Amino acid sequence: MKKTLKDYRLEAIGTQAQAAKKFKVDITTISFWENGKTMPKTKDLPRIAKALGITTDELIASLLRCKQ
Repeated sequence: MKKTLKDYRLEAIGTQAQAAKKFKVDITTISFWENGKTMPKTKDLPRIAKALGITTDELIASLLRCKQ
């Protein structure tokens, strides 16, 4: 099974609220990312990937799966 952003978030960080605090964004932003409504800024991808313990490529792939 290919992992989604939500899967990675749950494993590495926990709740959407915890992720929002870690990434300094609103909880709605986390929800939008996970539901494919918006994507993080390109400049933030490496930082987010590092926090999730994945590569930037894995992060991008998981974000694209959310858009499907």
